[in-house]
Amino acid sequence: MYHTGEKPGAGTYYCDECYHEITIAGDQDVLPVCPICSATTFYKASEH
Repeated sequence: MYHTGEKPGAGTYYCDECYHEITIAGDQDVLPVCPICSATTFYKASEH
């Protein structure tokens, strides 16, 4: 599980609440708050 503000690395992440897809392009990019439901927890596509 990843949280808003973390730098989890490049990849596709999904909101744990509404499953909205967030794509992180680089290792220095941070996970935002979900723009759909304002949740702050995410999982990586390959880990779910």
